[in-house]
Amino acid sequence: MVTIEQKLALFSKLMQQDIAEDMHKRREELEQDFKSRKLSSEQQAEEEAKKYLNDYKKKEQSKLAEIKSKSKLLSKKEIMKAQEVCIADIFQNLYQKIAEYTLSEEYENSLKDKLLQLRPYFIHNVDIYLTQTDEGRYKQTLLSFLETQGVDLELVNIQGSSRLQLGGLILKVPSEQVQVDFSIDSEISAKNDEITEMVLEAIVE
Repeated sequence: MVTIEQKLALFSKLMQQDIAEDMHKRREELEQDFKSRKLSSEQQAEEEAKKYLNDYKKKEQSKLAEIKSKSKLLSKKEIMKAQEVCIADIFQNLYQKIAEYTLSEEYENSLKDKLLQLRPYFIHNVDIYLTQTDEGRYKQTLLSFLETQGVDLELVNIQGSSRLQLGGLILKVPSEQVQVDFSIDSEISAKNDEITEMVLEAIVE
């Protein structure tokens, strides 16, 4: 016959086994939960790291693109500035050559040749415009030349004009509303684009 003490001992043993099993099961659940949480945390950390790196990469690429864009813009500005300086130097040199040319006998003869081309207009009152410098240098010479060509000097008015800076001459016949422009200024102005294009092509080459 099983005594009460034996029953209590058996019950106690069974209880201890249940507790042990429950604790073991609980420990496994906790370990599994920890592993799951750890894995989830690691994945989240990895995703956040990737996102951070991607964001950083995008920002750096954006900065790099901005720097490249500014660099190109600065390069273009520098190139254009250099071209402008070069073109200005070319024209300045050209103007200097023209100024030297206007001191020559060849230039004086070219003015006389132009007056000969305009000879038919000298039956009218005419105004002949020179640069202000040329007026002082060539006015009397040109009047004397016209006189040798049989032109009535009473019909001729030669004067300097601030409109002309380089050389040559402009003839006006007020009564006929005629103007003939033989000025160097007009020749240079007409060829300005052509000269600029030649300079730019030379720079590129």
